[in-house]
Amino acid sequence: MAKEGYQVIAGSGRRGAWTLHNEQWMKLIMMGFGYWLVGALFVHYAPYWKVFGPWHSIYSFLISIPVSWASIWLCARICHLSGEQMVVGISVGLAAAMYGDSVSLTWLNWLYGPDGDDVILGVAWILWFDGCLILAAFFEAWRLDHDDSEQELGLKQQF
Repeated sequence: MAKEGYQVIAGSGRRGAWTLHNEQWMKLIMMGFGYWLVGALFVHYAPYWKVFGPWHSIYSFLISIPVSWASIWLCARICHLSGEQMVVGISVGLAAAMYGDSVSLTWLNWLYGPDGDDVILGVAWILWFDGCLILAAFFEAWRLDHDDSEQELGLKQQF
């Protein structure tokens, strides 16, 4: 049986790599929806800033790499994710953001902007950023599991 206050997501029945505390779940879901809102607003205002287009998108995609890493770091700090929880935790937040994208692209597509071409480029950027996030989570989990940085950064589970 899992300890009280813990949610088991892999069915192992024990606290370990595949468990998140209920508070972590809530924080990750809220952060996921927060990231979704920031991304949707970025896509909405991107045409005014000229950040999407055949050549402009290259810069947006490249800037996404360090921004995704910073986002992973922020999630890990706020949600107290250990190395073994990193990929699972980031996936929970990413799922919340993707739900936000799918619902709003279906019924609230005006949120992303009026021009279809810019929206398509924006959605491509969102997919790229999602991939950067999950890849950064894998690398960060590997890094935390293979050195003692976890204790130095204060990312140890504090529950």
